[in-house]
Amino acid sequence: MSGSTTVITPDQKLLSQVLQETFDNRDWFSKAVDLGANPIFLGFGLTDRLNGVHGPNELALVSMEFTGDLVSEELIKSLRPAERFDQKLGLYSPKESNITLNIWESFKRDDATMVTSLDKLFRHEANTLKTAVLYYNQGKGHYEELEVEHELPWEERYAVDLPLCRNMHPKEALEWNFCLYKGKRSVDGWA
Repeated sequence: MSGSTTVITPDQKLLSQVLQETFDNRDWFSKAVDLGANPIFLGFGLTDRLNGVHGPNELALVSMEFTGDLVSEELIKSLRPAERFDQKLGLYSPKESNITLNIWESFKRDDATMVTSLDKLFRHEANTLKTAVLYYNQGKGHYEELEVEHELPWEERYAVDLPLCRNMHPKEALEWNFCLYKGKRSVDGWA
């Protein structure tokens, strides 16, 4: 009698780890999927976690749901209880977690994610910003590293391509925008 073994991919393991540290349940994700969305976590901290480094990270959580039917109260109910919640900046820190979620898009119902500093989600190398995305992918997870080319002077908005998310305009590539909060910058371009 042979038994089947379930193989857990590194992407599934990463998704499970992030969800365990930040969410009490997957109700919000289920509703998002029912609405045709594929929510994402984004930030270079995902690469660190994939490589076994679990230091403090900020990750953006973006619903990728464009109907407006996924309300922020449902997100807050699904998250683990907060240690801190800065509603002005959309930063949510669950208790006993070293992940801070930037929930700006879902909480504010905005078409971009505002960040106080690009280096919270992106690493800067030469003329490239590097980050990573973890697609929910119906609970299976899918991890990718992303690069955004840029040249000085710094922009206030950067877009990343997200090919695994549904686009309301099928002939266009889906992008998500990250903007500096109120355009504040330091001398070197990092707020």
